[in-house]
Amino acid sequence: DTPYEEQDPETADGPPSGQKPRQSRMPQEDERPADDAV
Repeated sequence: DTPYEEQDPETADGPPSGQKPRQSRMPQEDERPADDAV
């Protein structure tokens, strides 16, 4: 169901943007609002 989740378990924590799955999981607060605001 979640291909990105199986490939990168770290992406499951952050948004499946594909830009920065590793950094997204931690600083998701910085990247999250950017995508949510838009």
